[in-house]
Amino acid sequence: MSRKNRRSSCSESTPVVVPQTESEVQFLAQALDYYRAVRQAGKNAPFGQFLNYAEAAVEEKGRELIRASLENIVQTEIDEVEKKNETRFCQTCQTKREHLGYHSKIIRSASGPITPERRYEKCRPCRLPIHPVDEILGLEEDYTAGFRALVVYAGSKNSFAEAKKDMEIYRGLDISHETIRMLCHKEAPKVKEFFEESAEVPKDFVATKGNVELLIDATKVNTMDGWRDMKIGIFSRRFRRGV
Repeated sequence: MSRKNRRSSCSESTPVVVPQTESEVQFLAQALDYYRAVRQAGKNAPFGQFLNYAEAAVEEKGRELIRASLENIVQTEIDEVEKKNETRFCQTCQTKREHLGYHSKIIRSASGPITPERRYEKCRPCRLPIHPVDEILGLEEDYTAGFRALVVYAGSKNSFAEAKKDMEIYRGLDISHETIRMLCHKEAPKVKEFFEESAEVPKDFVATKGNVELLIDATKVNTMDGWRDMKIGIFSRRFRRGV
């Protein structure tokens, strides 16, 4: 398709987007600012560097747009849920909880930190303070599943210090190596359970031809409880030579 035809097709088929809420108006304004900023970054580039400067602006400002849009969407859903009258009653005694204001919370996501604001309430008979929306929308954790997956993947490839650099370079996420260590240790039992119970893990090994071998060695590992001995066992299959 020629450039002229592409432009014509775009103008004829592109629907007119009419924002329905204040949040949508805000998001469209952010998206327009992002587009203009990227173009301007390219225009300000030295001769022959338009593409490189525009790409750098996409990386920097695009990440912020994605992060801000996630925060906007989460906050909008929080506001919608908190409008429902049934969320204002204690699930234990059905007494209407006392509204004590709003609390914000920093949640680390794969797109960057978001800071949603939620209603804080307390049931006087049960003496139970609570952010009702947290359980409903899954906001109890400080780290999203996507963020934890990135951290564990990075932490399993290299040292935690190297993982910190990888997270910053590849995703623009600033996270300490100690936090990476903590999350890796926290997720380790889930990985262990998967390897022990999943039928998919040994599937390729079982199907592979050859003789089964077991190689065992030992090493020292610096754990959170100090240096420990660790045995390493590797099962493999290969054909014996000269037999």
